[in-house]
Amino acid sequence: MDKIDHTLENKAEGRRWLTDVGPVMLGQASKSLGSVSGILCFGIVLLVSLDVLLRALRVPMSGILEISRLTLGWICFSSLVYTFTRRQHVSVTVFVERMPKKWRTPLEIVACFLGALLMFSVFWKSVPFFLQSWSVREVFNVDVPLPYWLAKLSVPVGTFVFGMVYLADLVRAIIRIFRKGGK
Repeated sequence: MDKIDHTLENKAEGRRWLTDVGPVMLGQASKSLGSVSGILCFGIVLLVSLDVLLRALRVPMSGILEISRLTLGWICFSSLVYTFTRRQHVSVTVFVERMPKKWRTPLEIVACFLGALLMFSVFWKSVPFFLQSWSVREVFNVDVPLPYWLAKLSVPVGTFVFGMVYLADLVRAIIRIFRKGGK
């Protein structure tokens, strides 16, 4: 009997993680990525403003374009994950709204599965590019060497977190089907 109770506790703990803990952790990760995006955007604004001011004073500053390139991937992926988890990302629901309500959750499951598959595929393919850049310590060729591998790291990190968000949505949609009794 004790073994059965222990198994039921493990199942309840796993269910609690899927419905409570996991989404909270992903929400915190997306919030952190959103903050990173905002800080990087603000930093680019400051650097470009400083560059314009220094050029007006005939004291050019090198590396601004490279720094912008370095941060662009982080800004894109972190803001995409943040807006997607907050349900503020633009989505096209023209076809879904015309479908019967009983088909909406299965369509959401298919969309989440395909989204997760796409994100994890890009993650899988981008890791070797990052690792190669990391192993040779690839840098931008400017006065101050900037690590190019840091820009390449944004793709695996961003797509992995995005894929996890899709997986969490997929699990939530599947749970919703079972709670409704298959409807």
